[in-house]
Amino acid sequence: MTHQSAWRTLSLLAASAALMITATVASGCIASDVSDEAADEASNEAQLSAEEVGTAEDELLACASATNCDNCVYYARCRKPSLPYGLTSYNDKVAIINTQTASAGAVAIINTGSYYGHVAYVTSVSGSTINIAEGNWPSGSCGTRSGTKTGLKIAGFYK
Repeated sequence: MTHQSAWRTLSLLAASAALMITATVASGCIASDVSDEAADEASNEAQLSAEEVGTAEDELLACASATNCDNCVYYARCRKPSLPYGLTSYNDKVAIINTQTASAGAVAIINTGSYYGHVAYVTSVSGSTINIAEGNWPSGSCGTRSGTKTGLKIAGFYK
């Protein structure tokens, strides 16, 4: 078994055993107990396109490396593992909205005017100001923004 195969097997076993990555996730969804070498290998193994939604294995590897800044859904799922799968299009994303009220820990569904739309993780709310952390915003990067629901073009939230 190669080192890459062993890493993939270990990653899948951890997920299967419900050892939620969230317990070891640091800021930006990079697992703090993953070495730089292992993260580089995972990154090379799971090249993720900007909006393409892959397998659970791809997403697990994304949470264990820096590659999830290229994909808003992967980034949000690292922070909220219950986020459903199959969120490729904006319509897919809108279909999971289950509240119109912002709260820390929710995922914002954002209308970008494109086929894909966007999702972001809500880090905090103060009055009408919503603070979000997101992958692939700006393009290919992780970032944060703040604003009103209308100003950020948020259609609703998934809790």
